[in-house]
Amino acid sequence: MAPAQFSAETSGGGAFVRQPNRFTGRVTPHSTSPPGGGPDEQDRWPLEPGRYRLIRCRACPWAHRAPIVRNLLGLREAVSLGTPTLVPFDAAPHGWTTPHGRG
Repeated sequence: MAPAQFSAETSGGGAFVRQPNRFTGRVTPHSTSPPGGGPDEQDRWPLEPGRYRLIRCRACPWAHRAPIVRNLLGLREAVSLGTPTLVPFDAAPHGWTTPHGRG
């Protein structure tokens, strides 16, 4: 059997194992951080239009949830959405590309 490409997401038996979420803070207009700053004492990031970009790939079976939550939280105008163009895996090492280059 070939070694797993993403060993941190693969159990010893080959099953997918979700990693812990690394992004646990919230983007909110209620942050006490100054514009351009990091999270405040309650892990709230300042809401600044143009600062954040959500990248989702249609090939991901869970990706549809991120834009839905973005809309439900009222962040559609503040957080832009990028959708990479899928290309064949033999054309790009990671299978997708963005206007800024391969992902």
